[in-house]
Amino acid sequence: MVGIMADDMLFTTCEICCAKKYVLVPNAIYFYRHRNDSLVHKKFDAAKHVHLWLSMLRDGFQYLDKFLSDIELFSQRTDLKYILFNLLTNEMLWHLDELYTQIPPYDLDKLLRKEFDSGDNTALTSFIFSAMNIHRLNLMHASQHIGALENELRRVK
Repeated sequence: MVGIMADDMLFTTCEICCAKKYVLVPNAIYFYRHRNDSLVHKKFDAAKHVHLWLSMLRDGFQYLDKFLSDIELFSQRTDLKYILFNLLTNEMLWHLDELYTQIPPYDLDKLLRKEFDSGDNTALTSFIFSAMNIHRLNLMHASQHIGALENELRRVK
């Protein structure tokens, strides 16, 4: 579907969208094995890392958008489509979290523009920019809370 990674996420999303019925199972039936030598954990320079994950995100969006356009519910309710886009984005962006501290916002913006400079899917590109900015703000907010908590713990000791 998308290539190197994220195929399982897209496959599962598409399968769920096609299901007629759902059953809630109280235990885990899907196990994801993390390997230190996997491509997910391979160290790239920042620009290559951003390119890898954003290209997968872009390709995943295009695949999911095409797939969902053939399903009547998502054609009529584009808000539901964007809920799935948001889930996909959040799942993919956690792979870029460590870069937020390594790349200044201006440089990250340049990398994003380079990745999406084709002009295709303007609304989708805008959505990804917004999602990344919200994600960055949430990380900064969480970091501030963690810093305040650490300061309070030091004070108490």
